[in-house]
Amino acid sequence: MKIKKPKTLLAGACAGLLLATMAAVSSSKFGDGHCDVEIGGYAASLALAATPNARLNGLSNQSADKIGSGMIFIWPESTWAPVWMKDTEIDLSVAFFDSDRRITSIQKMDAHSEQFHYPPSEVLGMIEVPAGDFERNGVAVGDQVVSQCIMSKEARTQ
Repeated sequence: MKIKKPKTLLAGACAGLLLATMAAVSSSKFGDGHCDVEIGGYAASLALAATPNARLNGLSNQSADKIGSGMIFIWPESTWAPVWMKDTEIDLSVAFFDSDRRITSIQKMDAHSEQFHYPPSEVLGMIEVPAGDFERNGVAVGDQVVSQCIMSKEARTQ
């Protein structure tokens, strides 16, 4: 039996670790999956941000083609959730929605802006789409967000 020198073992371990890290980074998923959403006549399959890490990263550092239809952010309970566009490649529209799943505000956000955008009250979530998508599809304040990804108010309080 031939014994490898420690230097050879270390080099092999480092190479293995590097390959494992590269594979993990290249296969890392965007958000927490996808979520089908309907608001009036508007329907889209959006990336889902339901965990703290996914909500923190949002659409930052994503190429315009990867942003696709947008992203829905959902919190386990109502919260104040200001957002900004630092490191976001394209202009977006954001719709904040409350615990009754009603849109309370729609705002346009400029790419790479560090300006905070605040909801008018506590929200359960928000939806970010390419700028103008809500307007082009007739989505307005007061419309209800329908999605299996959003638990009912009753289910969240039990």
